[in-house]
Amino acid sequence: MTKVTKSAPVAPKRARAKAVDNPKAAFDHPLDVVHAPGLPAADKQAALETWEEDERALQRATDEGMAGGERPRLREVKQAERALEEKAGKAKPSG
Repeated sequence: MTKVTKSAPVAPKRARAKAVDNPKAAFDHPLDVVHAPGLPAADKQAALETWEEDERALQRATDEGMAGGERPRLREVKQAERALEEKAGKAKPSG
């Protein structure tokens, strides 16, 4: 399976749908979503929201002792969401 990377352009429709519906399969890291060329900002936001939902579910499972070996990456997803907001000028840079 080929993942979308920062340097690879996002193909229309099918790749965009995959990026939004299953961002963990389409990107190696949450920040890759922010920097994905050809992916509209609304799709980037939707992809990160999907990724956040997945990570919250994984965190709940981990908290309940049902970890399956994959570590939750919620913090990384939230950082990517903030970076996207900053890039869009919606939030002040943190720090």
